[in-house]
Amino acid sequence: MKSFFQNRVVAIVITAVLVLGSLAYGWTQRPSDVPSPSSGDWVYDGAGVLSSNTEFLVDSLNRSWEKNYNQIVAVATVSSTRGWDIRDYAEQLADNWGLSTSDSLLLVDADGRDYWMSTGTSLQREISDEELSAVFESVDFDGAVDKGSYDSAVQTVYTAMDQSFQETFNDGETSYEDPYYPSWDQTEARESSGGISIVGLVI
Repeated sequence: MKSFFQNRVVAIVITAVLVLGSLAYGWTQRPSDVPSPSSGDWVYDGAGVLSSNTEFLVDSLNRSWEKNYNQIVAVATVSSTRGWDIRDYAEQLADNWGLSTSDSLLLVDADGRDYWMSTGTSLQREISDEELSAVFESVDFDGAVDKGSYDSAVQTVYTAMDQSFQETFNDGETSYEDPYYPSWDQTEARESSGGISIVGLVI
């Protein structure tokens, strides 16, 4: 009888150790917290790979697109998605950021040399996935990302998207006076709510 209880206690201890070990491993392997960028700022350079000129270009174009086409294409760079599927990470980041279903998001994973483009519903109605893929292909965005040239990749693809927007929304007329010197108030806040509609574009 004594041996039975001794064995039972040992079994309970072993089980408890295994459970606690599994919980500890799960805790260390859990996905990292997703950042929450400030709403109204449409550039989040968490990986520190974008120049100030590129950030200003993206911000200027977004303010122009919002004013003229009611479009926002935020860009975020992160060092790593650390345990998250990149699509899920983009969706959670969009929610944290306060992007609406009409907004889009370009997420770049610097360490993983990967990216994900999530398009909002209003952009989906105007530009097909095939057309948007052609924009990324026209500037060899994949090649730039593979080389780690994230700054030039973002610059060129946003410039190409602006040209595509001009052709789509106003028949080629320029959407702004100068991307580096926009005429509208750059401090204007933008309210948005809800989550982004994820229709991923991976080229």
